Amino acid sequence: AKGSAWRVYRRLLGYAWEYNGRLLVSVLFAFIVAASFSSVIVTVGTAINLLYADEAAVHDDISRIARKVGGAADWLEPLTGRNAETVEANVREYVSAMRANRSRTLYVLSGAVVAIALVGGLARFLQEYFAGAIGAYISVRLGEEMFANLMRMSIAFFERRTTGEILARFTNDIFMVNRGLANTFVKLFREPIKLVFYLTLALSVDWAL
Repeated sequence: AKGSAWRVYRRLLGYAWEYNGRLLVSVLFAFIVAASFSSVIVTVGTAINLLYADEAAVHDDISRIARKVGGAADWLEPLTGRNAETVEANVREYVSAMRANRSRTLYVLSGAVVAIALVGGLARFLQEYFAGAIGAYISVRLGEEMFANLMRMSIAFFERRTTGEILARFTNDIFMVNRGLANTFVKLFREPIKLVFYLTLALSVDWAL
């Protein structure tokens, strides 16, 4: 039974691959969904820590951030004119301005969270839209192929099966395939990507914990 089910899944994935452009777009939006949720965690956590932690802790955080972006800053120095030391100085100046006016910073932070949530929600909708479209296209094609196959059947075939059984293949069965494909493509791409983003974020905070 398991082998039979997997053969069916492989056949359906073969149908889906014919719409590889939509599949790739769906994967792209899945990345955006995962990145948006991760960005909210990073943005809120980092900002609150920089705003309300003591000076020594903030100094350490700035140094850690500077080390992370320092390599990229040095690599991009010919284009940006900024190296790691310049970036660290700019970050310290920006954090000092944030701590000097915490209320304004919290308003900006709240707006940023809302904006990220809107982007993530829109990406989620578009990913489900493209995944659902693939399922709908496959369902239409299955219906056409089933009808063409039905027209080749003998009279004896129709004598052995009721009209309701045949119609159920075109209605209920195709509907279930469509529903299953839509849910599969949504979760198949989005959930593993979210797992990678969240796991990476967690390990970057404290790998041992």
